[in-house]
Amino acid sequence: MTTWQNVLKEAKSIGILGFSSKPWRASYGVAKYLKDSGYRVYLINPNLNSPIWDISIHKNLSEIDAVDVINIFRKTEYLSQVVDEIRNLPWTPKMCWFQMNMVLEPSDESRLADKDILVVKDKCLMVEHRLME
Repeated sequence: MTTWQNVLKEAKSIGILGFSSKPWRASYGVAKYLKDSGYRVYLINPNLNSPIWDISIHKNLSEIDAVDVINIFRKTEYLSQVVDEIRNLPWTPKMCWFQMNMVLEPSDESRLADKDILVVKDKCLMVEHRLME
């Protein structure tokens, strides 16, 4: 059985959906930590244009290359749309990581599982990664 720990150990790339350029936001800190930990990160936010850390900002998931993990920083009310976007990609991530305090509907979780995507909910990827080391 594949665990999220195994996926993270083998992963090379992570998409940060809902990235913020504000250093005090969790998505900024997590993205920087993952980049500094050796992952290739893709920053995704339709409202940002200027590169951060010499990394381009993408408008949506369909603009990026296939990634192993999608780390999601979006409000709960947008998660069904996020699941739709993920299911319609021409590639399939191994795992979708929903950060803390997001409420993913069971039907949306099932829709991801139907595509063999491992779902992690209500955990901070950075904290869990640090605990693995």
